Amino acid sequence: MIRRVLALPSWTRLRPDLLVVLGIATALRVGVFVAAVRSPQRFWSQDARDYIGVATHLHASYLSGSGRWFEVGLLRPPVYPLFIRLVFDIFGRHYAPIIAIQLGISVATVGLVYWLAQLLLPRRYALGAAFLLAIDPASIVFANQMLTETLFAFLLTIAIVLVVVGQRRGGPVFMLAAGLMLGFATLTRPVAEYLPLLLVPALVLPAATRRRASLALAAALAAGFVLPVGGWVIRNFSQTHVPIVSTIDGHNMLDYRAVGALVESGELPWDARKHVAVQLAARVHPGQNAAEVSRVQMRLGLDIIGRHPVGATKSWLKGEGRLLGGTARPRPRSFSPAAKAPLELRFGR
Repeated sequence: MIRRVLALPSWTRLRPDLLVVLGIATALRVGVFVAAVRSPQRFWSQDARDYIGVATHLHASYLSGSGRWFEVGLLRPPVYPLFIRLVFDIFGRHYAPIIAIQLGISVATVGLVYWLAQLLLPRRYALGAAFLLAIDPASIVFANQMLTETLFAFLLTIAIVLVVVGQRRGGPVFMLAAGLMLGFATLTRPVAEYLPLLLVPALVLPAATRRRASLALAAALAAGFVLPVGGWVIRNFSQTHVPIVSTIDGHNMLDYRAVGALVESGELPWDARKHVAVQLAARVHPGQNAAEVSRVQMRLGLDIIGRHPVGATKSWLKGEGRLLGGTARPRPRSFSPAAKAPLELRFGR
């Protein structure tokens, strides 16, 4: 029985054309790695300093309850720093093993996209989807940087595959596993924290003829998600009295969404940032922790967006256009205390 449930369909076997696509994906990613390996700074971003700093100071970041590294730990959820720490413990403190493993994860994601597309589309379209990801410049570049995007995409794709398989087979176990993967993806990049609000209704609403089974699947998905994410929110609440996944939400809402809305409403970028900083300073009180400040940032950002809905819409549309057009870039700076740490400390040189 177990073998029958876990057995993969015949079309999931590696085919020659899929092997070609995977080979192209591997060649492009390894090619960038080889071209950049003599200049290690090319693998770096300011955010990477946070992740490696947290991986180096896990206790101070996640268990201390106070201090500068604890604030960085509130900003950076634990999955990617733990991934880095595991690689360091096995291979030593150097960037090359991290990037090498990410290259493998990125190529595996191409294979997963083929598998997912095969569940929904004819094989030739599935192969096309895998090929587009194989040659996608953003996927290639992010695989060669110490950032969360590659691991996040891998976990999210696994979650979506499990959702599709679980919905087709009516298996709560698959949905529970999908929820867990989605939870781990959220603790890699919090941008996925609201995705269950879309997936759970999508499982329940169309299934009028088998509502009970659909409710069981949706409950399994939600339970799997809540286990890691809910545990992390409880941990943050116990330390800061604020139920959050990450303080990055407030930062992004205020410094990107709200500032973007003001800029699109006619303010100069510098004036918009100054305007936001003045309003934030008036609302933040001495002694507030990073999570409480993040909550203030979130409320202020939503207030500004509510007063400039047209500018907010324009800013969002331009951001999506840059993302789809491949012109988006990683954030150029980090406000964390790790930002000024020398590269030598991060690589143990």
